[in-house]
Amino acid sequence: MKKKLPLLFLTIAIVFPAFSQRIFKDIAQGTDNAWIFNSGSFSSDDTLYFNADTVNGYGYSYKYYRTKGTSGTTIDLKYDDLLRNVNMWSTTAYHKYKGAIYGNNNGQIFRIKNDSVKFVMNLSDSYRLGFFDLNNQLFFLSYNSSTQILELRRINPDITTNLIKSIYLPDPLSQYGQNTGFTLGNKFYYPLNINGLYLMSTDGTPEGTTLFQNNRFVDLSYLSLGSYAYFQKSEGGPFWYRYKLWKSKGDSLSTQKVINSIDGDETYGVYSIFKFRNNLYMLAYVNNQSRISRLDTNSSTVTHVSNAFNMYGNMLTAKNKIYYASRENDIVNIYENDGDISSERIIASIPAIDAGPTFIMAGETKVYFGQQKNNGGVPEGDAVYWVYDGFTVKKITDLKPDIILGSISNVVNVAGDIFYFSASDSQHGYELWKTDGTAIGTYLLRDINTKSASSFARPLFSVGNYAYFMADDISHGYEIWRTDGVNTFLYADLNYVNGNTHVPSSTYRSHQKFGNSYVADINYTHYQFTPDGNMKDLSFAPFYYFSIPHEYKNLLYFMGTDGNLWNTDCTIAGTKKAVHLDSTGNGTGNWGANDLIKVDTLLYFTSNSGSVLWKTNGKKNGTTKLFTFLSGNTTNVQHSYLYPFATEKIFYFLRLIEPYTSKYELWASNGTASGTLKLPTDNFFSVLGTLNNKIYFTNNNSLWQSDGTIAGTFQIDERSFSGCIKLRDKLYLSLINDFTVEYYELDKNNTIHYLNSITSPSNSGPIGFSGFSKLDERFILNSITDFNPQEEHFYITDGNAENIKKAFLLKKAFPNIGGYNFLFHNKKIYFSAVDTLKGQELWVLDFDCPDGYTVRDNITKDSTIVYGKNIWGQSIISNNKTITYDAKNGIILQPGFEVQKGTVFKTKMIGCTNTYTTNAIEDSSPSKNEPLVKINNSKRYPQLIDFLNYYPNKSLKDTYEQAERNKLVPITSQIVTGNDVYRLDLKIGSSILSGFLPKKN
Repeated sequence: MKKKLPLLFLTIAIVFPAFSQRIFKDIAQGTDNAWIFNSGSFSSDDTLYFNADTVNGYGYSYKYYRTKGTSGTTIDLKYDDLLRNVNMWSTTAYHKYKGAIYGNNNGQIFRIKNDSVKFVMNLSDSYRLGFFDLNNQLFFLSYNSSTQILELRRINPDITTNLIKSIYLPDPLSQYGQNTGFTLGNKFYYPLNINGLYLMSTDGTPEGTTLFQNNRFVDLSYLSLGSYAYFQKSEGGPFWYRYKLWKSKGDSLSTQKVINSIDGDETYGVYSIFKFRNNLYMLAYVNNQSRISRLDTNSSTVTHVSNAFNMYGNMLTAKNKIYYASRENDIVNIYENDGDISSERIIASIPAIDAGPTFIMAGETKVYFGQQKNNGGVPEGDAVYWVYDGFTVKKITDLKPDIILGSISNVVNVAGDIFYFSASDSQHGYELWKTDGTAIGTYLLRDINTKSASSFARPLFSVGNYAYFMADDISHGYEIWRTDGVNTFLYADLNYVNGNTHVPSSTYRSHQKFGNSYVADINYTHYQFTPDGNMKDLSFAPFYYFSIPHEYKNLLYFMGTDGNLWNTDCTIAGTKKAVHLDSTGNGTGNWGANDLIKVDTLLYFTSNSGSVLWKTNGKKNGTTKLFTFLSGNTTNVQHSYLYPFATEKIFYFLRLIEPYTSKYELWASNGTASGTLKLPTDNFFSVLGTLNNKIYFTNNNSLWQSDGTIAGTFQIDERSFSGCIKLRDKLYLSLINDFTVEYYELDKNNTIHYLNSITSPSNSGPIGFSGFSKLDERFILNSITDFNPQEEHFYITDGNAENIKKAFLLKKAFPNIGGYNFLFHNKKIYFSAVDTLKGQELWVLDFDCPDGYTVRDNITKDSTIVYGKNIWGQSIISNNKTITYDAKNGIILQPGFEVQKGTVFKTKMIGCTNTYTTNAIEDSSPSKNEPLVKINNSKRYPQLIDFLNYYPNKSLKDTYEQAERNKLVPITSQIVTGNDVYRLDLKIGSSILSGFLPKKN
């Protein structure tokens, strides 16, 4: 090999690419939602207290508000310092006591009084069982499941607490937080299900607090009336006939059945009891009919106060009246009753519209009720609300036609005579609305969440000419959308019930490529998206809901609901059980097959909740048990759960051995029992990526590698790298300091090269790094967060130091729910991002003509390279290869580029429109290396001295001058030009050096 002279790699100033980024579609117009639900609200006289979240219903910032029905009285409550950062998201019961409201939320006991929320106590590991007031004092019960201790505490007027008594329970409490207890005389009783029925009895003193067993009681709600507590007790049989009416004074002797029969029916059933006008009423099922009945507690006689009806929703007592609904074919009748059968009357008849049960709420003079269409347990469309003012019935949407009501769960509460609900109009997301039953009294009370509306668009995949993504347009919930880059529309409204949304939404879980299609799991049902733009329901295939399918031998393999391995070609006829494993010998036990992963030519899966590892070729006779994990020697070690990572030959996985401390072990398998082993690592590791059949991970804040063997698992660098992605034959890593992100590459020899670094764009503070996203085989993308000011800077690189470029930035923007998601499709990058005007929406970055791409690595196989406006070539092309460089606008060959003997080297300029132009040049003579138009007759171009005196070419000048002094080899030069630069080819002997000069305008 001939000795080469030192070569200089010259850097040319590169202008940031003229990418075009824009918001693609503002799907969720208006402002964001304020998530308000009935479960977090309560009323006191004419005041409503409610819980609202201003961060889009994902439970990040719930806090309490108060209103009296006007905008001026709608305020967020003041929190003391101990509660200021506590997220009030729970929906527990509340207890009113002496002008204040006490509650437990997210482990905090608190008091609301006037406009303030005060901290009382942190329950820590305990569970609140109930507040109660007794003998002019306020108490609450809590239970600690780890210690089996029941605690009775008193809350003092200054909101300090005193521990009255601790009681160790003989066995764990099987249910808690459901019972209400009851007061008789000067004692309070609380039922406790502890392998039988116990009662805690207290008079509020330590010596008067005891625990005793009384198996004649049951673990249900109680109603105190006179000197007895009344309750329902099951005697078996069908539901409607199961429960009988009992009473007790708290001791075994007085605990007895109240009535043996009603109207001669000894199989009667009581399925609700309530107090009305100081009498005991009940919903009774007698002689196959439902009625409301009254009990004479002295004579134990029963009098029916309603005719037979079909109960359809809740029953309500308010304003000394009983309200209930009955469905009669396609009509729902709303009844009002004074407590006597002669007073029963229909106040409204509304269409049933295939709806779910009706809710009823009553104000001081008005009654509100509503329902929603229901399809197989799934709400559909908008709820419908009505108001009855004592004379007429009106629909709320007739009072305010332009509002969207969404789900019936948007009902908040009634306080005074005002009905509060959450609704959306064309200007706002779901916010707090009110109505008093009149048009003028129906309006948005307060825009609690004033942020920009967000659709939380999430790009998924592209098939054929379409890109698919999930988004929420407020009206339909979170559903599947489709775009071809021009037309964007809602594609499939699968209408799944989700408790975090006002409008029923779908839940996206995962997607996998299968042939030229994608199979996505949405709402625990799999769908195939095909290139012709169709979506096929695969519900005929029995996918286990935790299974992630894998393409293998032109079929899709998955774990079935029966605990066996299945495959499908996405047709009914082509769906079958692939490997059936019985419960003995070659069996999977009672838990069935779990995780599935494809490695090289085999499938691996686990059974028995991840405690047994198998490999298979997709058939039973090719299925082998590799390893059985023991549960360990301590009670903290449970069954193993596998999280797979794979190279071409080795299957790596994490074994969870201590779920409460998240302790893991790193294992590997080469497909043999002897090659399935634990690797020598500590617990503190995070897998970064795979390269050349090795896995790279951080372990104790340093970089490690493993080839699946103990000897091949070791530390290779002391630094703690974070972001990682594989691009071509290298791993690209990031190292984050407070003010800087450094880029590195790791090659197949475990050599780490520093590429470049980006400091804080504002130089004002620490920055954040989003991690890498792979666009295609050419480019990777990441964002850097500058926290002050709030900006997201997006960078695109081809993995080379000279081509790390800023593409665009979003001001005052951060990734919101789900972060950034990128999808490269038809020369466009779709991604989800937030700005201050539109919220989190779908954005698009036009990516037809990036400025440049560097081919730096040696090329050892036939290739066609089609990248960027310019290709910056620095590679060596091996012998006898055919290489085609297809550039958009130009090809520039850097010093060090070499085409070896026998190689066919072609270049083309195809322009940014992706059409071939007359400027395309094919050159099959590798000795000339003429990618661009040579200047033969130009009157004005630089001379050799201009290149030598140009500052970046200093090393080129030194090499030339040294060769001139030695006069050992001939020196010749040739100048060619490109669109933006001149190039000097300086030939010294057989070696060629190149230098560059920028063109002058």
